Amino acid sequence: SIKVTRFLKQHFQAPIIWGGYDPTVNASDCQELCDYACVGEGDETILEIAKRIDQGRPFVDVGNLAYVREGKTVFNPKYPGEPKLDKYPWRDNDAEFKSFIEDNQLIRNYPGLTDKPAGVYQAMSARGCPYKCTYCCEATFKDLYKGEVFLRRRSPEDLVAELVEAKRRFGIRKIQFEDEIFAMDMKWLERFAPLYTKEVGLPFTAYIYPTRSIEAILTLLKSAGLSYCCLALESGSERVNRQVFQRVYDRKLFLHTADVCSRLGLKFYTDVITYNPYEEEEDLKHTLDVLMGISGE
Repeated sequence: SIKVTRFLKQHFQAPIIWGGYDPTVNASDCQELCDYACVGEGDETILEIAKRIDQGRPFVDVGNLAYVREGKTVFNPKYPGEPKLDKYPWRDNDAEFKSFIEDNQLIRNYPGLTDKPAGVYQAMSARGCPYKCTYCCEATFKDLYKGEVFLRRRSPEDLVAELVEAKRRFGIRKIQFEDEIFAMDMKWLERFAPLYTKEVGLPFTAYIYPTRSIEAILTLLKSAGLSYCCLALESGSERVNRQVFQRVYDRKLFLHTADVCSRLGLKFYTDVITYNPYEEEEDLKHTLDVLMGISGE
């Protein structure tokens, strides 16, 4: 992004806007490179900017934008997070007007999905996370939208309709759900599972989290097509999880979840945060002990 931005500034006069997690967390630092940073969700922001450009009007006062004036970073008022995600259109999968840059090469009208031999389609059913782990950008987002409904989810009908269309157009063979935690809300999953099985019927992967009802959740998702999942550990140390990560952690429940995956024949992998400067040798021993206790793959 830095290289592309510097190149554009050398050849064009158009203002450059950065968006995403880093500009949200480090808006002031990004101002050294971009003209504007979008802080938080950019759906309404980018739409309003497009309207202003078409109308020949300035957009310096558009919500969620941050910029530098007289040596100080100015943060415009924030648009509220949209509570009903079905309002937004599905992901734009058309190749037209898409460019891909890699190894100093520009590919115009990048085919994207249709060029992927693996046939994997990435999708999201929700925005937000129920937790606030200190190492995760979702913690900053949660503070930014404090007082609002932060964890929002599309209806199963809207999500499945997108997947049906993607399957029809691109012949995809697998779905990869990128939700922070897909396997969480049992009521939503009970609506989603039979609809997905009937209309889509493809294997899928997802991120899971140990909960008291995890066996029922995984059994339901396995019947719908869950074939592979991520069960993140991050650390097996009670001290690190609680005092450093501020993360909900239950060793027995984690190992129980791993055991459920094994019994159901679900392949899974786990994440561990390594080179953590706050860890001591005893913390590492706890992590190794938990990993040794996993009976699955």
